[in-house]
Amino acid sequence: MATSQQSQVTLKEVETIHRLKTGALIIASVKLGLSGSTKHSTEQASALEKFANYLGLAFQIQDDILDIEGTTEILGKKQGADIALNKATYPQAIGLDKAKEKANELAELAQQQLMIFDKSADSLRMLANHIVKRNF
Repeated sequence: MATSQQSQVTLKEVETIHRLKTGALIIASVKLGLSGSTKHSTEQASALEKFANYLGLAFQIQDDILDIEGTTEILGKKQGADIALNKATYPQAIGLDKAKEKANELAELAQQQLMIFDKSADSLRMLANHIVKRNF
């Protein structure tokens, strides 16, 4: 597998890197929350883990996009830092427009996982929407 600071990486490699970073943290957060609850079914737990998986990847793709489109002041880090460091990113692998499409697709897939829940999951639905609309 290519390193995170290598210019020529495949989409699969970028996705793996992202899933092992932010994706793993979000999945761990969901699993931790589930471990303290007894009021969920196996189906609900599975749906939440899938939600977290999609959300983690969407978050990281949006982060890649913001490195290109954001400003240093809003980002809190130098705009273009990932490019300067030659980091493996979604826009680098598939282009900026396709990366935006993918982030939105993943946010939608994340929200679809919540269909088995009632309004109690509305805050998670809003979070998925916010992830791809954020500018920081």
